[in-house]
Amino acid sequence: WFKKPDLRIKQQHYHICLFVNNFSAHYVSYQPSNINVEFFEPNMTPYVQPCDAGIIWCFKALYHHYFCAHAIDLDEAGCQGHAQGDYN
Repeated sequence: WFKKPDLRIKQQHYHICLFVNNFSAHYVSYQPSNINVEFFEPNMTPYVQPCDAGIIWCFKALYHHYFCAHAIDLDEAGCQGHAQGDYN
């Protein structure tokens, strides 16, 4: 996917810098001529993408809340839908 934008940018005589986190899937084997890829240092996401960190935190909190509520509902109903120890 990286070649097509690089060629388009090259035709327009632009040079850009693309900042990405150091997630292993962001490795680029193709060496673009007009796109400079810079990787953030590890654990920089909360500082460079604070909105993402907040959204992830909220999602985890809501998931944990609903998961615990569901486990309590199952327990109060006397259901043994899962083996003991499945609720971590």
